Amino acid sequence: MKEYFFTVLMIKPPDGIDEYRNGDYGFIRRKWEVSIFDLATLQNNHALGVSYELISIFLNTCNMEFSVKANSKDEAVYVFKLLRALLYINGFTPFITPLLSTYSINQYAGINFRDSDSLREKLPLELREGIKSGGNDIVQISPMELSFQIIHTENNSITKEIFDKSIAQMTALKRLIENTPHIGNVIDSFINIPFIHNYNQSILFIWTIIESLFPKVNSEVSFRLSIYITQLLYDENKLERFQKIKKLYDLRSKIAHGSKTTSNFVEWLDCWTLLLEICESFIRRGELPNEDKLFSELFVK
Repeated sequence: MKEYFFTVLMIKPPDGIDEYRNGDYGFIRRKWEVSIFDLATLQNNHALGVSYELISIFLNTCNMEFSVKANSKDEAVYVFKLLRALLYINGFTPFITPLLSTYSINQYAGINFRDSDSLREKLPLELREGIKSGGNDIVQISPMELSFQIIHTENNSITKEIFDKSIAQMTALKRLIENTPHIGNVIDSFINIPFIHNYNQSILFIWTIIESLFPKVNSEVSFRLSIYITQLLYDENKLERFQKIKKLYDLRSKIAHGSKTTSNFVEWLDCWTLLLEICESFIRRGELPNEDKLFSELFVK
């Protein structure tokens, strides 16, 4: 398998850890600056799918990368999407991934000087050996999300605990998607929600995803959805949970019918958190129970 590296913006690695790996997954602290001359060398001698000037702008706010080992680029992108979803579900902030590379930033940093016998000695010792142009080492950088805007939550520092928990859930999520393909659509959709900067539109999108999980609910929607979601989450204080979910659905209805023209971050965060809790619950259950099963559960102690 080949290792692929996903550039992420405005995310902080944990203090004291330069590199951490768990199986085929890892995160890496960015250690070196990449000069505009390094990027120009990559543009001229390697395979960039993005202009080196734009790459330079993105790297200005990059502190770390995620890495994934996979048999192909498409597989790497798919697996990283699942990892990203699980990180969100486990409380990590939404983040931007503008670039996918076949080599780490730390590996291609300094390549312009390394290509020159006379300049190589000016590099720090750790950078003097490594990939160079003209051989079999071809750096490929592909675009992903060429954006700087996303709705952030508070937790923007990755930890080993969140990372390991997300990796541990990977097999269960893959199996769930195989058995219930609609879950794959849910993952695709909810990853894009934080890129919708208008809170009203984003909240409506969240509820569109939630409602798609309960296709039989076509009447008394607010009441029945709130009942089913309450049972799905299995909160000990069911009445309080039910009332909170119903209030959030009422928010959705006011937006949809035009009586609420603006929403705030707290309202968005409540809806976003609910969606993540729903996703966590069907991963924990190993299935997405249908409405009939949830209704039956209501009467089982």
